[in-house]
This record gives sequence, structure tokens and C-alpha cells, in this order.
Amino acid sequence: MSRSHTDVAAAARTQQRLYWVPLSSRSPHKTRFVSSLDPMSRRRLARATLVTRGEGSMPRQPDTVVTANVQLQRARRRLASPSRPGKCMSRSEFVTAVNAHLHANSILDADIDADYVVKLESGKHRWPRDERRRLAIQAVLGVHDDAELGFHRTRRSRLDDEAEAPTGNPLNTHVGQDSAAWAGANEPPWWSPNVSVRTLDRLTATAAMHGHTGLYSVALQEIQRLDHARRSGRLPPADLAVTDARWSEFLSWIGDNDGHGEAGQWLSRAFDRAVEAQDPHLRAYVLMRQSQRAIDSGNAPAATRLARQALQGEPLPPRIHALCQIRLAEALALRGDDDSLELGVTAGRRAESPSHDPADAIAQHCDHPYVTAATARCRYLLGDHRSAATILEEVLTEGSPSTPLDSGMWLTYLADAYGPHDPERAANTATQALTVARRYTSARIVRALLPLAITLRPYRGLEPVDRFLDAHREALTDG
Repeated sequence: MSRSHTDVAAAARTQQRLYWVPLSSRSPHKTRFVSSLDPMSRRRLARATLVTRGEGSMPRQPDTVVTANVQLQRARRRLASPSRPGKCMSRSEFVTAVNAHLHANSILDADIDADYVVKLESGKHRWPRDERRRLAIQAVLGVHDDAELGFHRTRRSRLDDEAEAPTGNPLNTHVGQDSAAWAGANEPPWWSPNVSVRTLDRLTATAAMHGHTGLYSVALQEIQRLDHARRSGRLPPADLAVTDARWSEFLSWIGDNDGHGEAGQWLSRAFDRAVEAQDPHLRAYVLMRQSQRAIDSGNAPAATRLARQALQGEPLPPRIHALCQIRLAEALALRGDDDSLELGVTAGRRAESPSHDPADAIAQHCDHPYVTAATARCRYLLGDHRSAATILEEVLTEGSPSTPLDSGMWLTYLADAYGPHDPERAANTATQALTVARRYTSARIVRALLPLAITLRPYRGLEPVDRFLDAHREALTDG
């Protein structure tokens, strides 16, 4: 006996819980019923049909029941947040790390987002179809097998279910070997020192404009690959040493900005590798960076010695030479030597001269505004605060910093120059610098602001000063 559409709806309304489902979800017998309706009733039913929970709905098969992927959640939460000490890695930070890993391996069409991670962790997606994504997730989480992350195919054929499980290690297959190598420390077949350096150049550009979050694990994996390649002996040692020096220097830069204490160790490794490769230009650049770290810590003798050492030996490309002169100028100014100003002028001329040496690519950020800001810093260190402030105001207004972190450091220098002469202006400028530090996770800027915070403490009660001191104290606590 057939029933009308009205009867079906009335019967459904007698159930305790009702919900709407699309027409396409009906079973075959309901489809036959729909075909017997007149066109108007069919359109109404197509928009929404009342069905009952329980016996009226099709149960999921056991393999398709959605349960949270606890293994993946735990694997992510085991990782420390790169920007929030004491916290686990957030989903957004995990996304950044996975995408950075993909980009580092020249994969630009497989990015993930936070919604995708939510679906994976909630169990809605149990099998990322793109193998490149699976391998990148494994690499970031430090595992070598899909099962460790709760990944498995949700659709299987009857033949698959009835087949006996194979014996032996599945990684012995050709695909498994490639996947294990790509996800682990071993270098994959397409890897070479030249490919690694090109990857580093891309990551350096990304970090300069967007910060370093998520890049530490990518850089560390390249170091592991380099170590493995050195042990295997299949590539020229000199090429590996140059590449290693570049990555180690990059890791030291990350360390300086995330506040971890390994930055000095990575620079020492970079210097050793540059010496091993007999690369005088890279050696000078690393010495310059070591001098910079000594200046940041107020160690004028060490900074002077390292900068002079960097300038010794073979002629250097213009911009690397200019950077070394700037560090020497800042080191001399730190100890009160007026000769630093002349060195700054000379460095400015070198930075403006054209450079066609490929070795100078590592020093592209050393342009005229960069040198001018460093010279203004020398004037401040020598006691000429007003001239320093004027120059820095012009640079920040008219110049274009190569990176946001440079602008943050220049704002810090300007706030220092205002100092006790104009505490409110100094505090407002320092707050701008602190905003840059937070956005790009720069512990170096936070540390550089500490002397100013001490200087401004007697001026508590002024609203801009209180705001800066509270924000800076919070940044120091977070770091």
C-alpha cells in the first residue's frame, strides 16, 4: 500500500529526533517512491526530507566510524612550540613547519592549512592521499612510518582483506626505501649540495620577510643529511663543507632570534666548516657574525679582534668587506674610539659599489640604509645622541630596510638615542620595536631593548613608559 508524501512527513514527525538529509542519501526503495510523486512533490522532497534517527538511517561500517587520531595529536604535542616557551607546538605552527619542509624540497603545490590538520586529528581524514604530504608530516614529527601517526587507508577491497599479511620489513620495497630516506636524515636521490644551497637561499629570503618560525627543524634536517653524506663519502668534501657552513650560520641566526643558547655553537661549526672548505669569503663572513654577537653582548675586545681577523687575508667582495668594516667600526665605537666614524664612511662607499661576485650574495642585505643605520649607532655609542637620532629618523623615513628585523633593530637604536632626553618618545619608539620583535619572534630585539628599559625605569608614571616597561617585562618572561 503506497503512502503519500504528507503521510511520510507526518510519520516522521512522531519520532523523538528529526534531522534533514539530502535527497541523494536515500536508499533505493525511497528512490523508487520519489519517482512515483508528481513533479511539485518531488521538488519539495528534493530540497529536504524528514527521516528518523535509528532504524531509518544507514549505520556506518566499523572501518568508517570516525574516531579522533590520538596518535597524530600526541606526536604534534610532543614538539615544543618555536615561539611559546614551555608550550607544545600549535596547529598553525605545525602547518608552517610542514609547508616549510615541502618548500625546502622544492614542492610548492602541496601546502596544508590548519583546517586540514583539524580533519586529520579528528579522524575525518585517516589517509593523506598525497604521499609528499605524508612524508613531510613524518619528517616534521620525527617518525618514519604511517602507522606511527595513525594513518591508514579507509577503503580496502575484499581481496586485500582476505590476503595474508606479507612477511619482512615493508621498507625493503623500492618505494619504501625512497620514502624512508626522504623523511629521515639520509639524503634522497635528488639531493646534492647545490640543491641544498638553493633551498637555503629560498628559506633565507622567507625568514627575512616572515620570521623563522618552523624553519629550525628544516635546517636541522639538512645538517643531518650533510653529516650522512660526509660519512658515506660519495660527494666532494669541500662542497659539503661549504654547504654545511652556510646552514650552520643560518641555524645560528635562528638561535639568536629565538633566544636559544645554541647560536654560538652553530657559528663555531660554521667557522670550522668554512676553514675546512678553504673558503676565505665565507670564513670572513662567519667571523663578522661572531663579531656582531660579541658587540650585542658588550664584549668590545672580542668584537674588535674578530672583526680585524675577518678583514685579514685575501681581498673580499665589496659587501662582505663592508659588513666586516661595519662590525669593526661598531666594536671600536663600543670602546670609545673615534676612528670608527671614518670606517663607517668607507664601508658605505664599498656597499654602494657594484658587486658581481657570487660570494657576495650572502651579504645582499648590506646596502646604503643598512650602513647608514650602523654608522648612526656608532655615533650613539660615542655619545653623540642627537646626531644619531637625526640620522636614524631619516633612514626610517626615507630608507627601505632590507628586512623587517632590520627595521626593528633600527627602531631600537633610535629609542636608545632618544633615551633620557625624551623618555616618552623613547618609550613609544621602543614599543614599536617590541611590536616587530613579537611579530617576527626576535629575542635579539628584546635583548637589545634591555639597557633602555633600565634607563627608563626612573620615569615610571609616564603612560608610554609604563606601557613599554610592562610589555618588555612580559617579553623577557616569555623568552
